[in-house]
Amino acid sequence: MEVSRVWGRLAARFGGRPARSASQRRQSHSGNAGPATVSGCLVTEFGDRRAALMRTLPAGSLAIFPAASKIYMARDIPYPFHQDSDFRYFSGFAEPDAVLLVRSDRTSAEQVHTTLVVPSRNPSVELWDGAMTEVADVPSIYGVDSSESMEHLTAVLQAEIASSDTVFLEPRNAFPQSTRFMVNKVVTDTVVKKLGGTVSGLNRQVDSLRAVKSEAEVALLSTACQQATEAIHMAMLASRPGVTEHELSAVVDYGCRLHGAVGPSFPAVVAGGPRALTLHYHPSADGPAVDDGDMVLMDFGASHLGYASDISRTWPIAGKYSAPQRELYDAVLRTQQQCIDMCTADGTMSLSQIQQSSMLFTAQELIKLGILKADDVAGANGAHLVRQFYPHSIGHYLGMDVHDVPSCPLNRPLAPGMVVTIEPGLYIPDTPDVPARFRGLGIRIEDDVLVTEDGPRVLTAGCVKLPDEVEHTLQGQV
Repeated sequence: MEVSRVWGRLAARFGGRPARSASQRRQSHSGNAGPATVSGCLVTEFGDRRAALMRTLPAGSLAIFPAASKIYMARDIPYPFHQDSDFRYFSGFAEPDAVLLVRSDRTSAEQVHTTLVVPSRNPSVELWDGAMTEVADVPSIYGVDSSESMEHLTAVLQAEIASSDTVFLEPRNAFPQSTRFMVNKVVTDTVVKKLGGTVSGLNRQVDSLRAVKSEAEVALLSTACQQATEAIHMAMLASRPGVTEHELSAVVDYGCRLHGAVGPSFPAVVAGGPRALTLHYHPSADGPAVDDGDMVLMDFGASHLGYASDISRTWPIAGKYSAPQRELYDAVLRTQQQCIDMCTADGTMSLSQIQQSSMLFTAQELIKLGILKADDVAGANGAHLVRQFYPHSIGHYLGMDVHDVPSCPLNRPLAPGMVVTIEPGLYIPDTPDVPARFRGLGIRIEDDVLVTEDGPRVLTAGCVKLPDEVEHTLQGQV
């Protein structure tokens, strides 16, 4: 397909770059008008998060959070910088190579002192990479008690450790030039070797807090969902037989940035035809075109101020589902809706329970489709048989990371403020033991769901998925 035709249709539909709001343009902190914000949240919210964390730890605790460091793919060529999520959650600071120190008083966990250690401004670095935050300005911008230069990190760490009874630092591997490597060394030398103490991890406590989103976080996630939605709609409009997966990947990458995202929240999955049977298929520049009569499965998300969306849609490249495609699609859609309805905060629902139910719903659909027999599904090998066509989980937690809060148990009851993905799928291999009309078809439908006291709220509801609406969109009627 001619690239000019693709972009011509997109230009006609969207008319150019949309205006961006002040909140979208704001990448660091607010000006003097209104309450101070950082990374889309009130500065005071970061202090509340730090206080909540320290209440889960003994009095006299020191929690250490190193920022991410720049990583290079080749000499002088960095990968796009991505801040450490835990560090950003408690500080709002988006620049590399800093360290957040949060210490509670020995007499009370309620008395919290926070120090943010950041690199000193360096004209040479600023010439190439842009402005850095002045060390002395950090407390007024980010709401911490004090700030120090990274030049004094060792002395600051040693002094904070001496004022603490327990040190918490999540053990992670780090490359020698990174800030985390430096922090690991100072903490090990001081706490373990010199004082004979131990260092404890923080994943469980941090993930428990991050699992429940504030109103500000929900707003950020909603924006990321809208950005991904617009990008996917642009890809639908660019769909025609003969378009390559690589071209569609370029459209969604451009589309999310056009609507204010930093970029994709993960490498896009764009799989045409039978390649959709590979769950995380990533297109290559010299990859194949999507043939007339095939569907394309797209799994894509946008990143906005540290928060991620994650959406999957499957559509016919020529604009209309065939009868077998529609039959399979409707089966996945029914399963998804039943699972979304289960995202309630009544104290009985969890991701693990929804997963079990999704297996049951999928089994029922496979029987209706004639792919499995009821007697086989009811047998001891039933779950294994269903897994042949639905090999992944129903979803995961979502937030600052696409696969968010990994230490949070999947059997934790869903609560208001949690955000999860619901993403059933069916992947039918090209084998003689399944009906011929379904062979080689792969479908996944994924939405991002906020759990509320009033039931589930689908943050990605604007992304078309009802088959008639999808076809209308593909035909330019929406």
